[in-house]
Amino acid sequence: MPAEDNNTGLFIEALSNVLENMAFIFTEELPTEKLSINPGEFLAAEMTFHGPNRGRVSLLVQYPFITLLAVNMLGAEEGEVTEAIAFDALKELLNMACGQFLTSRFGSEPVFDLTVPEIRNVEAAKLNHRLLRPGSGILEADEYQLVANVIMEN
Repeated sequence: MPAEDNNTGLFIEALSNVLENMAFIFTEELPTEKLSINPGEFLAAEMTFHGPNRGRVSLLVQYPFITLLAVNMLGAEEGEVTEAIAFDALKELLNMACGQFLTSRFGSEPVFDLTVPEIRNVEAAKLNHRLLRPGSGILEADEYQLVANVIMEN
């Protein structure tokens, strides 16, 4: 198994754990041919880490998923969740999953600096490029699909 695939597998495992423990959302890993694409509904969340190793984790999510995530994480009603609150929930999911990934990949001794996660809409023209990155993994969470990826710089 290539190192990038192993990294993404560990990241997917971390995402699944955080979703289950923090948002009571259970996931299932899907093969890439099961991915269904609606470009207007995807957001990209990305952050980098620096330390003994450097890299970037990214997560593509369907837009409505972030409301479900925020409702479950906060115990709020759907009508109470603003876009800003939903974005914060997605950022926290990525931050916690990145931390768990780094610990499972490199152990608890190394110290890493994490950047603040950034979220942006994914343009239709760039969606296929992002989905075709080597080592991408797909999770199904309820009826939503998430595409996860880890890129190591060294």
